[in-house]
Amino acid sequence: AENTMSGRASFRAPLYLCGLLLIGLATLAFFWEQKDVRNARNFVRFSPQDAEDILYNEGLRQSLPTSATNAERLQRGQRAMKELRVLIAGLLGPNDLCAFQRLRPQLDDLAKRFRESDYVVLAPNNMIKQMAVAEDGFLRDLHEWRLQDTGRRRIISEAPSVEDWNPVWDYSCDPTCGDSRGRCARCVRFRRLGALRNQLLKQAKAINPDVLLLVDLDLWAVDIDGIADSFGREEKWNMMCSNGVYLHGLYWDTTAFRLPDGTRPPRLEIQSRHDKAGREGSLLPLASCFGGLGLYHLSAAQDCSYMSEWPSSEYMKECEHVGFNSCIHEKSGGVYSNPVMKVYYGPHHARRSIFPDYQPDWWCEPAEQS
Repeated sequence: AENTMSGRASFRAPLYLCGLLLIGLATLAFFWEQKDVRNARNFVRFSPQDAEDILYNEGLRQSLPTSATNAERLQRGQRAMKELRVLIAGLLGPNDLCAFQRLRPQLDDLAKRFRESDYVVLAPNNMIKQMAVAEDGFLRDLHEWRLQDTGRRRIISEAPSVEDWNPVWDYSCDPTCGDSRGRCARCVRFRRLGALRNQLLKQAKAINPDVLLLVDLDLWAVDIDGIADSFGREEKWNMMCSNGVYLHGLYWDTTAFRLPDGTRPPRLEIQSRHDKAGREGSLLPLASCFGGLGLYHLSAAQDCSYMSEWPSSEYMKECEHVGFNSCIHEKSGGVYSNPVMKVYYGPHHARRSIFPDYQPDWWCEPAEQS
C-alpha cells in the first residue's frame, strides 16, 4: 500500500508541473498578443450580434459618459465656455447619416454651453439635393433640423474641384508605389479630405468664432465635461485634441498623431503616453493629433491650411491633419492632447475593421433607415 501511494504521488508531480507550465504559456500568449487585437477579440465576444458591448451599451445612448474631470477645473471651464462663441463644423458623408442622427442631440446640448453657437456641415451635392425633397428617413430629419435655425445651422456642398467625396482607397500610402513624384492612388483620400476641410476652414475664418470645434460626425458619443476640462486648463493652448477611444478604451486616431519632434510612435506607445498623462492629470504636448474632435483658436491658424495639394514629396504619406496642426505648432505652439476630453468612436468602427461585410447603418433599426 505504501508503494502504491508513493507511486501515485510521484505520478501527480509531473502533472502539476505540466499544468503550471500550460498556465504560464497561456498567460504569456495573452500578454504577447497586441492590446488592440485582444480588445477586438473581446469586442466580438461581447457583441456578436449588436452593440451590447461593456462600454457601448444602451445606457450610453441615453446619457453622456461620466467624466473623471477635476471638479474645480471643470467649473472654471464651464464658466469660460459661457463667454465664447463656438463654430461646430464637420464633414457629413452618405454613410454617416445614421451616426450623426444619434450624435446630433449631444452636439446640440454642447452648443448650449457656449454664449453663441453656429454649425457648418459640409456634404456632397447630391445628398443636399435629395435632402430638400426627402419625405422621411435620415435626410428628412436632417432637413428639419436645419430649418429649426437656418441662420445658425448651415449645410453647404463641396466645391466642384473635389472629384470624389469618398475614395475607396486605403488610408495609408505605400512608400514604394507611386508616380515619379512618389504619390500613389491610396494617398488621394488624404488630399481630398484636405480640400474638404479647407472649405470648412474658409467658412470658419469668415464667421470668425472664438473657437472652432472640428468633429467627426460619425462618432458615437462625446464627453461634454471633458470638453469643459480643456477650457478650464491653465496652460495656454491653441489646439486641443480629444482622446478618441473605441472598444475598451483603445486610442483610435494614431494616423494624425505626431510628437513635438514630428515623429509618429507605435500604437502601443501612443496608448501608453495617453494613459500616463491621464493618470497624472496632465496634457500631452504634441505637433499634431486629432482623435475625432479638435478645438482650435483660429487666431493661431490664420496662416495655416490643410494639405489639399502636394507641396513636396515628404508629405506624401501624411494625413490631412498633420500639415495643418504642425503649422500651428511651428508658428504659435500650444498643440496638446487632453486624455480627459474623451470621445467615443463606437462599435461600428470596430466592426468596420473586423468584419468584411460591414454596413454603415448596421446598428440602426430597419424603421429608421430611409
